[in-house]
Amino acid sequence: MGTRSYIGKDIGNGKYSVIFCQLESYLETTGRLLTEHYNTPEKVDALLALGDICFLGEKIEPDPSLPHDWYGKDYQQDVTLAFGRDCGEYKWPAKEMTLEDMEESDEGIEFIYIFTPEQEWKYCCPVSPDMRWRNVRNELAAESEIFNQNSEEQDSGENCDPVLSM
Repeated sequence: MGTRSYIGKDIGNGKYSVIFCQLESYLETTGRLLTEHYNTPEKVDALLALGDICFLGEKIEPDPSLPHDWYGKDYQQDVTLAFGRDCGEYKWPAKEMTLEDMEESDEGIEFIYIFTPEQEWKYCCPVSPDMRWRNVRNELAAESEIFNQNSEEQDSGENCDPVLSM
């Protein structure tokens, strides 16, 4: 079982157009891809038009000159893999949901990503006791800053075992 999410767009009146994403829905993967590659209403609409997806990639459409066969495991890894288009399954279209619908889903959702009218991605973790909405870009920047600080500490030789630093 993968890390599952809903990816959606605010369509007003407390409603969202939403697709299901089955795999790799962590902030560092799906969150990063959404902010870097799906950052306009047109790109979000094109993504939602695919219907439910197996996983998110940098691109929506495969290069037609290259193989793209999920069952043959010869697929373009930078392309979003859609159940209907790429896996030979039924195309489950985007559905209209409320936040309550998403939070109470029985699909094992660990992340919810919403594209807002302000053209920002927000996310929450419905399985977390602290279920609050966060800005994806800000959270990724904060994580990157923490990672860079930890790397600098390790590179400077601080916190190293003296026996190993000969």
